[in-house]
Amino acid sequence: MESFKEYKDLNAMTLSRAMVSKSGINPVIKKGIPKLKTDLAGLRARLNAKDDKLALGKQPSFKMKEEKDSRLAKAGVSGFNKAKKTPGHKTKSHIVVAKQGDKIKTIRFGQQGVSGAGSAPKTDKDKARKKSYYARHNAQDSSPDKMSARYWSHKEKW
Repeated sequence: MESFKEYKDLNAMTLSRAMVSKSGINPVIKKGIPKLKTDLAGLRARLNAKDDKLALGKQPSFKMKEEKDSRLAKAGVSGFNKAKKTPGHKTKSHIVVAKQGDKIKTIRFGQQGVSGAGSAPKTDKDKARKKSYYARHNAQDSSPDKMSARYWSHKEKW
């Protein structure tokens, strides 16, 4: 009910700051009062519904905001399993905070300054580079582990 109290206080402040003339409340402010009342009624209904669901042991329909993991902030990525280039790193070109089930791991991968051939190499030289890379890194494994640098290197660079 704390958010309801804050909303109520906000309404009181808005109304108290209204410009009052000799004829009463400013017409512009007067026009907005019914909307504030309906917003307040809607908020009351949502809070009551939330309390009812929690009392019955059901999950509320709204999603609570999850706190970001400190590893995401430290790595500078927007979310789990989202790779990011790291041009300022001395040796590795990318970073990802990989998550698989309950396991979370920060992975750095890729050689700095070297670009991959891409998913569809066009020149014969790039095709040969890709073939050689996959031969060196055991690419014939059909299901690489998402928690490995090899998986992310294949996905992002090659």
